Amino acid sequence: MKNRLKIIAWYIFFIYFFAFLMLSATMAQIDPAPRYHLFGWLNKIFADISFWTTQTNWMFFIFFLFVALNGKWGLWKPGKVAWINFLSYFTLTMVLFWSALSGSKELPLVLWANEYNSFIKWFITVTTHLVTYLIAMIYYFFIVKKEKIDISNWYKKNLLIGWIYPIFYLFFVLIRMLIMNYLDVEHFIKQASNSEISWIEENHEWVLDLPIYVLSTPYFFFNPFVVNGKELIVAGTMVCLLLITLCQYLLIWINNLCLKEKNTSKNNQIIELNTEEKLIAYIKIMLGLIFISVAIYKLTIFSNYNFNNKENTLYHIMYIIVYLFALILNITMILFAIFRLCKIYENKNIEFVSSFFSGFFLIHIYILPIVILIPIIAERFSENKEVLLKK
Repeated sequence: MKNRLKIIAWYIFFIYFFAFLMLSATMAQIDPAPRYHLFGWLNKIFADISFWTTQTNWMFFIFFLFVALNGKWGLWKPGKVAWINFLSYFTLTMVLFWSALSGSKELPLVLWANEYNSFIKWFITVTTHLVTYLIAMIYYFFIVKKEKIDISNWYKKNLLIGWIYPIFYLFFVLIRMLIMNYLDVEHFIKQASNSEISWIEENHEWVLDLPIYVLSTPYFFFNPFVVNGKELIVAGTMVCLLLITLCQYLLIWINNLCLKEKNTSKNNQIIELNTEEKLIAYIKIMLGLIFISVAIYKLTIFSNYNFNNKENTLYHIMYIIVYLFALILNITMILFAIFRLCKIYENKNIEFVSSFFSGFFLIHIYILPIVILIPIIAERFSENKEVLLKK
């Protein structure tokens, strides 16, 4: 009887949520954001699925199908790593929307994002940006059986697995943007139906004057063709990836806290470094000092600051954000390298994250900061060598 009720509950859940996704997709066709009225049905689909929210909500539906099947017929069963990454993506969806994208209409692309002028639109928005997140969180923390997650080794593989989908999403958005920029806005105006053009002229005539980059990017921070565009896309990409990373570690900490297990890690562990590890630490310090110098230099170019134009204010703020993040992360990397050399303290998770982002927040500067991968990869080889020797 209990299993029968469980099956019925799953059926109701999936029928309801599939109907909701169909409603959302239908609204994206018949009443999309004003700027998307220029598109035909196929481009409206691509515009809709270019949003992180849309993709993660379809992911929600597919993920819970596997959860409900619970490994039946030999199918994949979501484990602890999958749950942590899945919840991290949804946390990003919720945090970004309610903290930034639902804010002032004076901000770039918030003005052009959508018009919440009906109950159905608000219902879809609240469901996709809040309700699904709460369902996922409640299900995981109250129903899924918890397993201990080794947070100390998370950075070695599982952290990178969690980055695969966001990086795929970034490439999807950028490729679509480049294709649309090649076609240009006139291509879409010519293809738009007379009824859509009439609607735009009557209600949102400004849409016809929009540059192509406004039509081709779902979010303002994925747009390299505006003021401080390179800094904007780097800040948008790296901040989102950093937020996902922080969410992963927060969720692991909460997960392990729920198990109420005693911490068996050795706080007074002796730090021993071989010559190779010392060399890697010195390389990190040297690169960190170079990156800090670059960030300070960029911050002193005051011609890139112009807050008189309200529409471009956020673009100038992003310029400051990207180099401040670079400063903070490089200082963190240097400090932890010094701590290791002095045998004071080590935390390989923080070292890896700060090292990676210290360079990639400056990746737009002739791609030179990619050299940060040299000590990161060398460190990984050194760790693997130590493991083999111990075996």
